[in-house]
Amino acid sequence: MIDLGYGEEPRIGGLLEHIDDARERAAQRGALAAWLSAAQLDGTIRSGPVAVVHPTVWGGRRTAALLGELHAIGVEAHPVPRAAALARSHADATIVRCAVIETRLLPDTGGHWSAHLVERRAGEWTIARSAVAMPEDVPADERWAAVLGAADTVIVDGPDGTVQDAIRTTTAPSGGGVLRADPVLVARHGAPAVGDSLVAAIPPVPPLRAGGRRRTGLTVAVVLPARRLRLAGGPCRAGGQRARGARRDSRRRADRRAGHLASDRPVR
Repeated sequence: MIDLGYGEEPRIGGLLEHIDDARERAAQRGALAAWLSAAQLDGTIRSGPVAVVHPTVWGGRRTAALLGELHAIGVEAHPVPRAAALARSHADATIVRCAVIETRLLPDTGGHWSAHLVERRAGEWTIARSAVAMPEDVPADERWAAVLGAADTVIVDGPDGTVQDAIRTTTAPSGGGVLRADPVLVARHGAPAVGDSLVAAIPPVPPLRAGGRRRTGLTVAVVLPARRLRLAGGPCRAGGQRARGARRDSRRRADRRAGHLASDRPVR
């Protein structure tokens, strides 16, 4: 799994901040490749299907731009919204609804936080509703209250300096608690089970060359917590299923979205 975090790593921070600018993305491509190469040298890369964790508020345009940059350096990846990865890696089998608070938006919007209600449906985590607000507006924001009020537990994630502020000002749901996200858990259990959910994201294999071998892109698994790289373990989550092969059908298990996020528009 590739977890880009919140851009604390300088070699990828520029890419996340300039994801809307094709020219700037291209300029950051060498730094992204260098980061992945360094991870390979220190042993934090493992071969296999790749999931890349991205900010939850990103929609199709920004996610496609990120996948395109990875593709340009030989990495084919499947996108996973951060809130889904956090719910999958932190919730036990008794939890059906999680509220995930992300205390930094990328590109930077001036300090907004986002909150997402993530529900377990048919064994998978689905983003049901979301809210975006400035920290000082959170107590009076009805949409924010609706997200947290429907949850069994709250998970707070973000840069160190803002997470404590969010935890201190968040009221725990009845019978639940407010947890600080653990990047190690995201690394081990945040990716979806390998199988149908990956099929749509991975491009077709190039045709064989005459008299030659098929050339495929590099596949890696990298985890970047806030300040350092960690080894990613295999996905292991309550209610998960074993991979059933690369089938495309109407029951494909993917990270789905319900509702509309202001994901690809600047937050004002």
